[in-house]
Amino acid sequence: MTSSSDGTFSIPGVVAPYDITVILSAQNTAVIYKGLTRSDPALLYPDVAAAERTATISGTVPPAASSVTVVLFVSSGRYAFGAGRADATTGQYAFTVRWHGSYDTDPGQLSLLRFRWTTDATGLPASYDGYASRPVTISAGGNFSSNDFAATDLTDPPEQSISGAIAVPASYTLNARQLYVIFGRGALYWEEKNASSNAFTYTVPAQAGVTFAVGAEAHDGSLRSSSFFKVISGNASNVGIPLTAAPQLALPANGASGVDATTPFNWSQGAGTGVNVVNVWPGNGNGPRYFVFTAAADANIPDLAAEGMGLPTGASYYWQIDRFFPVASVDAAAGESFRRLITDADRGDVGETISERFGFTTKAAAGAVAASATAPSAAAATEGQRRGLLMRAPILPGPR
Repeated sequence: MTSSSDGTFSIPGVVAPYDITVILSAQNTAVIYKGLTRSDPALLYPDVAAAERTATISGTVPPAASSVTVVLFVSSGRYAFGAGRADATTGQYAFTVRWHGSYDTDPGQLSLLRFRWTTDATGLPASYDGYASRPVTISAGGNFSSNDFAATDLTDPPEQSISGAIAVPASYTLNARQLYVIFGRGALYWEEKNASSNAFTYTVPAQAGVTFAVGAEAHDGSLRSSSFFKVISGNASNVGIPLTAAPQLALPANGASGVDATTPFNWSQGAGTGVNVVNVWPGNGNGPRYFVFTAAADANIPDLAAEGMGLPTGASYYWQIDRFFPVASVDAAAGESFRRLITDADRGDVGETISERFGFTTKAAAGAVAASATAPSAAAATEGQRRGLLMRAPILPGPR
């Protein structure tokens, strides 16, 4: 069946549990949910499909030569976000707000945060000198100038601290940790690469409407990765960031051949109560891509040849497991709360583990010889794993 223009659909006579497949022809992608029981699933396409829209916001802030001033816009109910750094001498700022969707108008908050850096190599905020926020409505293609902040608009928030430690699984090494300062659904973050200690202490502003989180990421020697995003209240101490071991792929083995819709894919689950997303994609980018949501430790690529989405013959493919926790079931992954969990800065605590990446070759056509495929280089695999499916679209790096 075909969904309506707004994505809604209705299928009578469905008996639970059931599997459902979404065919996205324009993206050459199939999304499969295994073992659903709910009658109102919200099915996720793990990418951006709509056209990008933009608007420009500009203005001035009181100059501050010894501080960094960031101005950012976060939409109230959608996913428009942008930020820019004000000139320390003139106070002028300008930035582009970006979003995807068919809507033109976006109300939100325009906020200002002023801070001083630490003088060490981490470059993290050490104190906060100013904060302001006001409602602003933008529209696609618009240029919204004269959004000026006067000195009387700014308050000086007091500082507070958050601290804790990251629990890293055996055989994993802490690769990075991040401080997030959250404004509604958007955030600024500062990342420390190859942090020397699992313990952390960050200085944050004590300001109503601003919240905080700490993220951490670790890798093992097989390029599996584990990350966690933990919301933390101001002045909280001894906070634990629980990284867990990632799934480990089993079959089809790296470099396997003759894979088709009858071939079982299986893996070890890794730790944490969660949902797996089996990600299968072509090595040359030309064949169909598949995402399979399942709570089990095995899956198959469905036979979608009748829908024009079957596995091509003799083609190089890769597969990987992306696991999210705490997500109680596939039903929980087929809802609005899960979409928010992987897109919004104010989503709450969430962990993501990503397996190593295996390559395989699909079954050759009769009489043909198929090329082989193995996992990519370490550098390529690491970069691919870092992306994951946690989109974090409304989050920008803090200025350095």
